[in-house]
Amino acid sequence: MSRIAFIDNELSAGNYPSAKLLAGQYQVSSKSIQRTIDFMKTYFNAPIVYDKKIRGYYYSVKNFRLNLLNLNESDLYALALMQKALNHYTVPFKKDITGLYNKLYYLYHDRINIHLRDIDDVISFKIGSSRNIDVEIFENLKKAVKDYISVDAVYTAGHSGKISHRLLDPYQIINERGEWYLVAYCHSEKDIKTFSISRFKKAVLTKDKFEIKKNFDVNIYFENSFGIFESDKIYSVKLYFDEQAARYIREKIWHRSQKIKENPDGSLVISMKVNSLEEVKFWIMTWGKGCTVITPKKLKDDIKNEFINALKNYG
Repeated sequence: MSRIAFIDNELSAGNYPSAKLLAGQYQVSSKSIQRTIDFMKTYFNAPIVYDKKIRGYYYSVKNFRLNLLNLNESDLYALALMQKALNHYTVPFKKDITGLYNKLYYLYHDRINIHLRDIDDVISFKIGSSRNIDVEIFENLKKAVKDYISVDAVYTAGHSGKISHRLLDPYQIINERGEWYLVAYCHSEKDIKTFSISRFKKAVLTKDKFEIKKNFDVNIYFENSFGIFESDKIYSVKLYFDEQAARYIREKIWHRSQKIKENPDGSLVISMKVNSLEEVKFWIMTWGKGCTVITPKKLKDDIKNEFINALKNYG
């Protein structure tokens, strides 16, 4: 692709290059250049002609250019935007998208004038802190998901800090609010679990292949999740938001099951069904006095105890 683009640039510029000259510039053999030219003529119908007097190639059709990919300025701008956004993440995808952008920019740089600096004055990204990811582990998990390869892993549990050895069948990698997670079947627990990729101490590809369970659907798996946590139990949560907090609550869809009841004084009550109280608990606490739990009682008690214990830190 790169070699075709290089030859196309030279021919369209009217330089009448020879195969030997192109080979020297691109650092390949003259035969490779000749094969590439034959390929361009056969598969792209490129009107390439050899001038015996000048001893060089040219396009016989005026202003002809190969259209290897039908990209426009908006497409390349979107890729530049993605590259800038991913600069905030220390994961392999940053390298991948940068490589793709650079390849496409090489093909189109003389037709579409887009530079990363062009978007600096228009759009900026302020992304919060995220956990460090081991690049080698991430790459192994990515390959395992793609090729259905079981992984020999060492994992540190978030709550207990216990380190365990596990054999996993990786199903999918998910980014939730800037954090990377792996959904995988755990042979130790004989169940599908969610793992924080930053907590893997080791993830080595085995020689074993696996098949995803037929009834697994990632959208159904997280259907009732408020975030990334999952369980079989469903909780009916009902929350009261005062007038000030309610203005912000109306601006977003917080959960697919949410139902909002408006009150005459500008406050509201939001109801939702979630499969874990842990994440919704910390979300509620960020609203301070603006939010009050109506149900369930367990959630009310958990938040009450959390605030009581927090106050002890301040005497």
